Amino acid sequence: MSSLASPIQSTDGLILKLENISKEFTDKKNKINSKHTVINKLNLSIKNGEFVTIVGPSGCGKSTLLNLVAGLDEVFDGDTC
Repeated sequence: MSSLASPIQSTDGLILKLENISKEFTDKKNKINSKHTVINKLNLSIKNGEFVTIVGPSGCGKSTLLNLVAGLDEVFDGDTC
């Protein structure tokens, strides 16, 4: 399983770049399948040496984003560089 946050060397100093990242979950508990969007078209660029925190209320997608970046969850839409 590959990680989105693999070390890269870039001329612009970026170590992580996410473009239009989206993630949905389908609720299959009820007979009606409903989709819940936790990340919607997120763009994020992190440069070498930057300190970044991710904050928000419960259920807003913080852990989901970290799982995507770490490669623990590969089902998403968008591009990584």
